[in-house]
Amino acid sequence: MAVTFTWSDAEAVTAGGAGGAGEVSRNLVTLAKSALGYLNIDNASADCDAAGDSRDDYLEAVQWCNMAAQMIARRGPWPWLKVVRASLTLSDGTYTSNLADDFVHLYVKPWYEGANRRMDEVTLEKIGRLRSGSTNEGMPQCFAMTYDGTNMRHAIHFWPNASGDQTVYYAYYSTIPAITAHATDCDEDTGIFAIPGPLHYILEYGAIAHAERYGQRNWKGGAWQTFETELEKVWIKQQTASPNRRMALQSHWGTRDRLTELHDESDLEVTHT
Repeated sequence: MAVTFTWSDAEAVTAGGAGGAGEVSRNLVTLAKSALGYLNIDNASADCDAAGDSRDDYLEAVQWCNMAAQMIARRGPWPWLKVVRASLTLSDGTYTSNLADDFVHLYVKPWYEGANRRMDEVTLEKIGRLRSGSTNEGMPQCFAMTYDGTNMRHAIHFWPNASGDQTVYYAYYSTIPAITAHATDCDEDTGIFAIPGPLHYILEYGAIAHAERYGQRNWKGGAWQTFETELEKVWIKQQTASPNRRMALQSHWGTRDRLTELHDESDLEVTHT
């Protein structure tokens, strides 16, 4: 039987939990039931607290919601993502290292404590050319980033190799945490993903799109195309906005007030040469 679904816009949706008419945020159980509804599963009467198929369907939908949230958060350096300062230790002769699991995008290029410059970012091809030269040990001067799509990990490659153990510092945009289903009562799943409420309509698109892709095994369906299109539209909108317009968007997303706190480089600063 054909499944139909009417897309909701942000202003028309009533959120689950404490949300009222016009509220834009969607909690976990609301998103999961939207995904199940798209698959024509009776999400209104399904007892997702009991063992059996209903519970299994709900838990699978929770996974789709988390996948959608990660896909949105990892699209790039959104201004509402948390900024984290981190470090990695390069042992003698090391030139590559995996980055943190929650890494999305660099915020501050790598530097050494007490050094007077940040490293230059280059291509991996240039790193290879430099490594073919005669000087391959010392204090790393440049770096390149790579991404392993299979293992979903970012890695960083340096030149030259570290000479002795060296600690490198960097700052990055961190992805949002996952939300786990309640052990016994899905009505308790009122947690909300750390994505601004005005973007939750895209999060709902994403939950439904993942239901289509993994529940129906329809890898190029209309729901997935809609999700990708809407996500790209809002991403381009904030990327190409003027400074004043970008500030307005951030205010609309509820992130403007904390941008100064999150993006204050006072504890990240190193002196440029």
